[in-house]
Amino acid sequence: LFERHAALFFGVAQQFLTEIIAISDVRVVILRLADMQHLDATGANALADITRHLEQRGIAVLLKGLTEEHKRILLAVGALPHGTNGPHLFAELAPALAHARVHAHRPLV
Repeated sequence: LFERHAALFFGVAQQFLTEIIAISDVRVVILRLADMQHLDATGANALADITRHLEQRGIAVLLKGLTEEHKRILLAVGALPHGTNGPHLFAELAPALAHARVHAHRPLV
């Protein structure tokens, strides 16, 4: 479970990307982004890179607490993670955790 309180923009996007991509030995990651006040195109692309990198390794990516503006920017750069039933987007933590448990109990492929 990662939480982002500050803005995600050009100056910090690479550090955030490096930290998240370094994780291992997990099946699902929840990014809590409700307190993220600003997201620019560089930050959105960093989230797209994170999502693609983790999903290629078989790690589900769940996003919690995105604003409508954040969703618009992420959609524009193709950064919304997709599960089998559509984007892994959650307004509240409890449903995100419940969904994460489903992923955690799936057999490794």
